[in-house]
Amino acid sequence: MALIAYEDPAGPATPAAQARLMSRAQREVVADALNGALLREASLEPTCAIERLLRQLVATHIAIRDANEGCGEGFRLREE
Repeated sequence: MALIAYEDPAGPATPAAQARLMSRAQREVVADALNGALLREASLEPTCAIERLLRQLVATHIAIRDANEGCGEGFRLREE
């Protein structure tokens, strides 16, 4: 309700007990949980396809490194 009641939910006019819960990071956690619950209720996957593919890529890379006794380059999504 604080998101509706206050123009700036994390601002100085918001009570301290609510302000800490209204930080950008906390709001994203709540939004992700709510979106996941709604998607599961609709019998849909709670994560997007790209996220599942990235998780699979990371898991596969870790398994390959483990099979090679830790040899090989570390996993990076971007070239530096």
